[in-house]
Amino acid sequence: ANKQVAAGQGVDLAETVRELDGLCEAAVALPPPEGRQLEPLLCDLIASLNRIADTLRRARAAAGGGDHGTPADHRAASQAYREATD
Repeated sequence: ANKQVAAGQGVDLAETVRELDGLCEAAVALPPPEGRQLEPLLCDLIASLNRIADTLRRARAAAGGGDHGTPADHRAASQAYREATD
């Protein structure tokens, strides 16, 4: 996703966010010592996704597109589009 953003291409982070949600849930289900070992990695991944989302918002705003909602709004819109085209 970083490479796509850097190249000025659009990127859909919805699947990545779903996968990260699953990883976080799996980490919570682990015994505490093991889950804590994964915490720094998961925090880094979340921070990276937040940076990408911020970059995309800034690029949209610079292009005159403004803010188009939250990541949850984007996921809902993407899901609605997929359902409508299936």
